[in-house]
Amino acid sequence: MYIKASSPRQPGDNAKLYSPLMKFFGNMCLQFYYHMSGATTGSLNLTQNSVIFGWQSKQVARCCINCPYELTCQILTNHSIKIGQLWRSRITPSEISIILHMIRKPNSITNLFVLSNLEIICNFDVSMYGFVQGINDKFDWTRHNGSTPSSGTGPSFDHTTGNLTGYYMYIKASSPRQPGDNAKLYSPLMKFFGNMCLQFYYHMSGATTGSLNVTVSGNLVFSAGGDRGDMWRKANVNVSAIEGLHTVTFEGVVGSDFSGDIAIDDFSLTAGSCPYGKFFD
Repeated sequence: MYIKASSPRQPGDNAKLYSPLMKFFGNMCLQFYYHMSGATTGSLNLTQNSVIFGWQSKQVARCCINCPYELTCQILTNHSIKIGQLWRSRITPSEISIILHMIRKPNSITNLFVLSNLEIICNFDVSMYGFVQGINDKFDWTRHNGSTPSSGTGPSFDHTTGNLTGYYMYIKASSPRQPGDNAKLYSPLMKFFGNMCLQFYYHMSGATTGSLNVTVSGNLVFSAGGDRGDMWRKANVNVSAIEGLHTVTFEGVVGSDFSGDIAIDDFSLTAGSCPYGKFFD
């Protein structure tokens, strides 16, 4: 995104760009990249509820709000950009990234934002996308790229990119894990209404693979166990009997030995029934 300072622009003309609505709480990091080059460059102002931060002159800098959910948003903050004296002024704010987080309290998960758009997609390539580790479980999921450390189990690459640049979430079944240990991963709060299609890819490879259970606010909607082969499999889950704001929980359970890493990737929730009905590869 950029503003063009040449004709018919006049000195002092301004252009505003509004972000989606985002929830601010405590200490937040707002980050973006901007480019301001030219002898007569004007100014770039960023406001949040009338609090102004300004940059001027020849600056190229990095500034973040930890959240890749442009999806969740309406208007709250804006860039108010003033033009300089001549056409050589050009300002290019770009790559505004937003990573909304959740926090953990001693015995609960507190969701700090709500996703209510018609399509929500998370591929874990940039971050955990608002997913949060469970509390009442034995260990945590791991965000990872490439092969998992143990031989004979786990994916070699993520599902999204199929190479080392992509990330996925997985549970590591090797020591110090014990058979039956579980790890829970909670999604952000999401709005369910009418028919919804919950989709994700999962990888369950290894002679002693345990199980993967998926629940929506405690209701089991998917379960798989054992060795499913060294491949990413697709799960389509039609959800129609659940209304309101809910989280999706992925629970990985360790099998009888170390050869049982379980991974997930490319989570999505869309309005309407799944295009091919409910199925699990």
